[in-house]
Amino acid sequence: MDIWAWVQDLQQELYEAGELRLCELIEVVPHYTVEHRHDEVEALIGEALAAARAKKSPWLEVYFRHWLLQSRVLKRCEVKRSLPEAVDLLDFANREETKQCPQSVCVVQDLANCYGKADGPGYAAERIEVAEETLARIDPKWPCYMCISSELASAILDDGRPDEALELARKAEAEVGATEGSQMRGAIVSSLLQLGRPDEALQTNARASVPEAGRAFELSKGIDHARILAKLGRYDEAKEALPKSSEIHGIRDDYDRYTDTITELAIAGTVENTWRLGMFFRHLHEDLEDSGAMRAAFIVAQRRAHLALARRAYGTVADTLEDLRRIAPELHRPLDAPDRIRIIEELLTERRKGAPSVDPETLAQRLQELGEDPEQDIEVLHAVAAMEPLDAERAKALGDALFTLGQPQRAIAAYEDAMAASPNEESVVVALADMYGREEDFEAFDALLARVEGDELRALVLGLRAQFAARTDDFGGARRYLEEALSLSDDVRIDDAAAWVERRAGDWDAALEHIERMVAKGETDADTQWDRALAATMVGRWDLVRTAAIALEHPVEAGDTPIGARWGTCRVVFEEPDGRTTATFALRTGPVTARVLELASPGEPQHKGDEVVFDPQPVAQPAEGEEGPVDFAVVATKKAGGFTSYHLDGARPDDDAIEAFAEALDAEGGAMWIKSGDEYAIGREDDEEPTPAWYVVVGFGASMGPEAAARWLADAGLPEPTVWPELAEAVGDAEEIERQRTVAVEWGL
Repeated sequence: MDIWAWVQDLQQELYEAGELRLCELIEVVPHYTVEHRHDEVEALIGEALAAARAKKSPWLEVYFRHWLLQSRVLKRCEVKRSLPEAVDLLDFANREETKQCPQSVCVVQDLANCYGKADGPGYAAERIEVAEETLARIDPKWPCYMCISSELASAILDDGRPDEALELARKAEAEVGATEGSQMRGAIVSSLLQLGRPDEALQTNARASVPEAGRAFELSKGIDHARILAKLGRYDEAKEALPKSSEIHGIRDDYDRYTDTITELAIAGTVENTWRLGMFFRHLHEDLEDSGAMRAAFIVAQRRAHLALARRAYGTVADTLEDLRRIAPELHRPLDAPDRIRIIEELLTERRKGAPSVDPETLAQRLQELGEDPEQDIEVLHAVAAMEPLDAERAKALGDALFTLGQPQRAIAAYEDAMAASPNEESVVVALADMYGREEDFEAFDALLARVEGDELRALVLGLRAQFAARTDDFGGARRYLEEALSLSDDVRIDDAAAWVERRAGDWDAALEHIERMVAKGETDADTQWDRALAATMVGRWDLVRTAAIALEHPVEAGDTPIGARWGTCRVVFEEPDGRTTATFALRTGPVTARVLELASPGEPQHKGDEVVFDPQPVAQPAEGEEGPVDFAVVATKKAGGFTSYHLDGARPDDDAIEAFAEALDAEGGAMWIKSGDEYAIGREDDEEPTPAWYVVVGFGASMGPEAAARWLADAGLPEPTVWPELAEAVGDAEEIERQRTVAVEWGL
């Protein structure tokens, strides 16, 4: 059975009826899911469901809700958020008007995935039962037969029976005539690894190919390739093959296998086992726990504990044990979790006795090295504290280390000890006030403020209090704190705090005034100059922008005109009205200005030609030794590009004609982006040979409206057939719309 036939028929019906947006949504929601573009899925799903309900199509509602769960559960493991939706969708999919929808079978998999991601081994029996029941209702002719078989194999594997899982997966592939290791790749590879057959796993993984599964499949395959190489002891190759950590951000389904690989490499010494690695693991298992993927959270935390034991970071082991004890009761079935916790507890006790983290003979030297490694700082300072109370300096150092390792309450306790030892030590008071603010304990913050002695110190704490007030948009309160602080002290740090508050409040004139006060007081470091460039750009003080740029050693001259340089490309990140972010390439035109180069597809946020001001502090940049763009957050759009884009589909011109078309479009202030590859072709039913084709996004600026753009395309000499459906709809010419629909149906566009 072709479970996609009804979808394709509906898309054709919608296209012929001119309902192009719904037609597009049916296409892009699953595409964005398999490409790990989950922000786009979330941004579009409300519109998609509203359109399905307006169409009075319950089958289409099942379809969209299923793909939403594929995105949230299968890829992102958002179990807590999705379980109620999966249960409700299963009920909806079994109603009289929906139970014949082919995607209703997929909904069973969605619910099974929820339980599998929450606690795969703990729910193994239930998952096996529901998968077997579902397979009994369908046959290998259904594409979802492979999906359900994969879920069954995964459940059997989680039940500790890798030989049976492998047999089932290979049988399912044989029944549907699939290439070995295709859609069943993950189950087969994991089964072979558990059976101690990594060479076979490597071959199977290399052969696997499911082009329609997109980036999600390739990323998972890439992680497994590195994992298998690590199991084979080919550590350098594994390290080279492992995807970057940024690629798995938010893709929680990959965290288990990713950390398994890194653990192997760290034990082998190929990856450095440091406190930073421990923090990376902590971030992953906390992310899993927050999403409800409790078994994976437990496993990653356990690995974090064992790596910490290996580097004798016993404080981190103890901290991780607290996490494990918290996670274990949330498992559906504890299984061996209590035993795993007990083993780590025993190892910690044994190691502390037999291999203390700090050798007494090296204690003095270790004290001289404080600040280099927060985990080892904690071990050293605990060793000192066991002999004598920590003085203010050492208690402060302990608080700093605990803060770095993400233990705020322990850091606060250490800072409070430091303040008790030295009540008016500036660094201690400021650190404690900052921690109270971060933890939003403003009662404790204000009590601390009441105890602070000395105008200068009180002013610094008031400046911090103002910043935390501004973070909650209490700008009136923030300014009152600043007014008192500025009356007590002339410290540039108060002006810095005031500039930050006014920037957040959107008063750029006031922000610039405070920055200029800092400069007048001799504060000319790079951070101040960047802040100066940003504030001055926002208010049009180009003389100050140029002065800041010169101080930052950019190749500009003094003056009072906009810079308008060409300093290479960067990426600017927009926060869209719906809350998602869009990153797009831009030409950097000044210290904090850029013009967007990239043309977006129809239906996506369009920023082509926008002239923007960005925050000079990067939100993302390549790791040391790696190449790639630097991302900057857009602060304001000074001038909108006004571009509108449309799809153009049809016969492909020859290369010279394409070049001439691009040049003519550029001369009109337009832009284009060819999305199709060389293999793209079209044809009518009775054509003997397909016609080479192209699928293009064309964009026109604000000076050329839809009517003018349509006339320009009609006169551009493009070969027949060629259609531009969105533009035809925008013009509203019924005769042209009908002509293009007829052409599209005839040629399969």
